[in-house]
Amino acid sequence: MKSIKVTLLSVFIILFSLSCAFLSQSLTGGNGGGGGGGVGGPKGFTAEAPPYGSVKLKWEAVEGAQIYVLEQKLEGHDNFIPVMALSAAQTNYEDYLAPQKSKLTYRLQTVSDGKLGGFSTASVKTASVLPNPLTVQATFAEDQTATQSIGPEGGSMSLTDQKGVLYELKVPAGAVQAATDFTLTPVSDVQVWPLDGANLGSVRVGPEGLDLNADPTLTITLPDGFPEDGTLPVGYGFDGNGDEFHIFPAGVNAAGTSTQSVRKAGAQGVGTGSKIKIIEFAVGHWLTQVGVNISQLLVAQQLADADLPPLPTGSLSAVNAIYQNNDALHIQREMNNIVAQINNADQENITDCASATLWYDTSSDLLEQAGNSANSDYFQSTTTQDLMGSLNAAISKVVTSGISECKASTPGKPPAGRNCLQNLVAKLQNDSNKPKGSFTIPNGDFNPSDLQDFQSTLNNSCSNPAYRLIPLGAGAETGFGLTLSPDPICDLNQPFVFTITEPVEGESITATFTFNPPGTFLEHVSVMGCAADATGTYSLQLSDDASQATLNWSIPSITASCPDTGGLTVPIPPLTSSPSFVLTADPTATCPQK
Repeated sequence: MKSIKVTLLSVFIILFSLSCAFLSQSLTGGNGGGGGGGVGGPKGFTAEAPPYGSVKLKWEAVEGAQIYVLEQKLEGHDNFIPVMALSAAQTNYEDYLAPQKSKLTYRLQTVSDGKLGGFSTASVKTASVLPNPLTVQATFAEDQTATQSIGPEGGSMSLTDQKGVLYELKVPAGAVQAATDFTLTPVSDVQVWPLDGANLGSVRVGPEGLDLNADPTLTITLPDGFPEDGTLPVGYGFDGNGDEFHIFPAGVNAAGTSTQSVRKAGAQGVGTGSKIKIIEFAVGHWLTQVGVNISQLLVAQQLADADLPPLPTGSLSAVNAIYQNNDALHIQREMNNIVAQINNADQENITDCASATLWYDTSSDLLEQAGNSANSDYFQSTTTQDLMGSLNAAISKVVTSGISECKASTPGKPPAGRNCLQNLVAKLQNDSNKPKGSFTIPNGDFNPSDLQDFQSTLNNSCSNPAYRLIPLGAGAETGFGLTLSPDPICDLNQPFVFTITEPVEGESITATFTFNPPGTFLEHVSVMGCAADATGTYSLQLSDDASQATLNWSIPSITASCPDTGGLTVPIPPLTSSPSFVLTADPTATCPQK
């Protein structure tokens, strides 16, 4: 009797499952079948993943179809998100915003007579793209640099270059935690320009290593507007003297100016190019050494989508409501891309602070755009929920593991990611009470007191010592005057300067030594209107607890030239013989948070 009951129950479950599957197919159209009063799904629907990271989709035209609705789903997720609505004349589409090294399912559904019809699906795994950054050769007009001190209250500055291009930088309140000397330096030339249009102008935003808790905006105004030669405007940027050249939407408004977000120090500008050349560059160099450049992919997608045939009038109203707002579509795609990046990093156990900070900054921008009243009605709640959940988990993992590394580190020898973690925690603190539209940025589920405790741990348990100077040996007995800059020294991996004044044969000699890690210095000596310059080497040896750093260097004998005395030269002996100084950690001194 028991076995009969089990058999009957099994049969019931199978029949019930089949009934549910049939009902589901009837409501959604089924794979390639008819449904909902529409025609069948497109035949020959295929997805191909080229090595540069996009997905190429093809299908056969469906007779009677009015439009096609294209959607995408990440492996492990239940919901499709809209990609694009396409006219019946379209039988192919290239998805540049497809996340790399991800398993994706695309669904293509027909719309006929204002009703959803059948659909077809195709699955694909996108390529794992190798970084291929472009380096250009940039020169700067250093003599035209503008400097402005801006503090936590925010501020602005501007610069006009020799071509008449106006650059205006606006720094919001809370972007920096202490007064910072911002700089704007015009870029005078960019060699190896990768586009076929004009380089209209760019400026380097400094200082180098600038850490920001909120993004300033850079507005670029051209004296004669954008050229009317058939080329298209595009924003661009690069690091250093030309590393990691990348492009992004130019942000051109009705007034003809380009407004861009500034996320770090480096050069930003605006140029032009043909549609073909811009897309070619975007897909060839979209993955850099610092991560996926979603903004660059967005440029390619927007330009390609601009060529799509228009949708017919009278399409299904529900479809129009979603697909008429291309900005909202692209924001959802960018969110999906970040979710894929976080998932990939988690699976490969390579989630780090730099990546988490990039995801946080990008997600913050996207959620703010999604919360805008013009876009909020177009978003699937599952998309924002997936992003916020994935980002929250990544932040929690990075902060928790980073604090553990800090507590376990050797005194005076902080982990490599400490400064990055300080900046990330500061961002979480700064944004904790600032919702982005209708969304609140994920913060790892840490409350304000947790974040404050983390900062205290980072400042105290694994901080860089604040070093001050004690001269030893022969130099200590001569009584020469010595000053140190900065005082205290908070990072031995950054340049520092000693200035020594010593009487020699009745005259005062001033020597300035600029130490440039990891082991060279520049010496400048002046005496009686004469001057000399030399270079040398130095070494630093830390004690086991990093409470002392012994500095040894060799000062050569040099000859000073005296231009006002008819070519007279003055031999200057070494100030000391292989001097030794000890940099001692001063517990009463504090280093500013980076």
